[in-house]
Amino acid sequence: MNLRTATSLALPFIGARVLGSRTPLVVGIQLTLRCNFRCDYCTRTSDQRIELPSELVGHLLEEVARLGGRKVVFTGGEPLLYAGVVDLARRGHDLGLSVSLNTNGTFLQRQQEILGWITDLTTSLDGGREVHDQVRGAGSFDKVVESLRLARDRGIKRRVTVVLHRLSLDAVDELLALGESEDVPLTFQPVFDPPEDRTDVYPAVGAYRAAIDLLIEAKRSGRSRVIANSIEGLRYLREWPDLSWSRCAGGFLFCRVQVNGDVVICAENKASPPGGNVLRDGARAFERAFRGLEVLSCGTCPCANHVEINQAFAPNVGAALNLARLV
Repeated sequence: MNLRTATSLALPFIGARVLGSRTPLVVGIQLTLRCNFRCDYCTRTSDQRIELPSELVGHLLEEVARLGGRKVVFTGGEPLLYAGVVDLARRGHDLGLSVSLNTNGTFLQRQQEILGWITDLTTSLDGGREVHDQVRGAGSFDKVVESLRLARDRGIKRRVTVVLHRLSLDAVDELLALGESEDVPLTFQPVFDPPEDRTDVYPAVGAYRAAIDLLIEAKRSGRSRVIANSIEGLRYLREWPDLSWSRCAGGFLFCRVQVNGDVVICAENKASPPGGNVLRDGARAFERAFRGLEVLSCGTCPCANHVEINQAFAPNVGAALNLARLV
């Protein structure tokens, strides 16, 4: 990362931390609830065909760019099931935004046009082929690997998210080896709160913490390139489910637009009310909604990506350097 890029990232962090200024550096946009998978630990999938109108999303992208945003993350559900996603990725690109696609990897092979307009691709793995296919269906592991290689060949930054649930704990070593062979960083995080009838996906706390200890040791021993989490972030997440107080950068540096139009800090924070609704109030209301978010200090954030931003926001030098390395 060059000095200009580093400065452009550092100034909003410093402004937010010292002056309380707000810049939506990263905005997640939940395009749809539709998904072809029904993962046991997922809280976000639905059979409902609820989607944000594409025209509104286009105006929203313009608003994010005008306010100094750097990245938008298209998510769902499965965003590649959203009919206008390629056009929206192109629109974001033309506005000078980094466009990140958070996909399960199933449909990228047939929608490769989007690779011309995105800068980042994030997908998920639950383990090696046997475990991942057990969770998501036969052939799904190979589709993820193929998607990662398609993105690599186009020079797109890639990341794999690994949710440490009951089945994935034993696959940590295998996943680290895969990350090294494919030259792709992996982000490890605990399970978000699943539906009440699926709590059997929770790992045993002792086994989970042993897996985090393994990751910390691996990070210290020179495998930092393949582990996207910082050591500071891993130490924080190790305490799951008894996570400690953490100052949240949400509302200062990031937010999320839900499929129902609500502008929120994140999908998992149920205690913070929406700052507004872009469906009800119009996309031009995004700025007012973002600045109206009630900023909270969350003690139960399991989202590894947000934990990394929060650790850098603390400020924690090690986490900040790790975050800068990945941008």
